[in-house]
This record gives sequence, structure tokens and C-alpha cells, in this order.
Amino acid sequence: MTLISEATAALLALLGQECPREKFPYAQFLAYQADDFTSPMEEGLSLYLFKVDIADDPRQGQTLSLAYLLTAWSPDPLRQQDLVGFALRTVQRSGVLPQNLRLEVLPLTIADLSAVWSMARAGGQPSIAVMVRALD
Repeated sequence: MTLISEATAALLALLGQECPREKFPYAQFLAYQADDFTSPMEEGLSLYLFKVDIADDPRQGQTLSLAYLLTAWSPDPLRQQDLVGFALRTVQRSGVLPQNLRLEVLPLTIADLSAVWSMARAGGQPSIAVMVRALD
């Protein structure tokens, strides 16, 4: 596994462990690629990697940044919103994943969301953007 796939797996594992199963007993937490948006899961959260960056930081050395779209799926729009809320709280509360990976929520404009949904070739769903940063 590469650090990128390890970061994806770690974030999915965190969501699966923290999920309030009494509220979402059948929720799934899956990595998605563009084609998966055309026939999404019944209920849960998908994680779509839409941007990978490597940058040099004078204080921290080289950093790898991974931007994900975390999307809620459910036939019920209120459950979708509850799933987004759960994901947002979990990411904000956790902040750190194994292997020196840091979590943060990214602000998304309508233009940002439109561009990501266009790449995914799908219509919009309740989503948040999450950044995972790996420090060298």
C-alpha cells in the first residue's frame, strides 16, 4: 500500500469505528471512483480523492496533501444530513490519523463543488471536503 491508499483506508476506518450504529446500523464507508457515483450505495459515506498535492514547506519539509469529497448517501435527505453532520464532527474531533496524517475540513464554494461533481460525472449530494496532510 502507498501512503495515499493508507490515508484513505485510515479515514474510512475512523468513520466506521466512530459511526453511531444505533442510528446508522447499515451504513457503509467506501472509497469511490468516478464511476461509482452513477450507482451509489444505499446508505453511508463515500470518500472520493479529487486532488493530490506535494509541496515544500520551509518549516515542515515536504508535505503530501490529499483532498477528498466525503459524500452522504441515503434515500432520506434528513438521514443524509445526519450522516454529513456525523462525518463533520468526527473529522473535527479527531484531527490526527496514524502515520503522522493530519485531518482538516476544507471550505468549499459552490464553484468548487460544481467542479468536483463535474469530475465525478454525477449530480450533487450533501458533501464536505476533507484534507489529509502527511508530513515528511
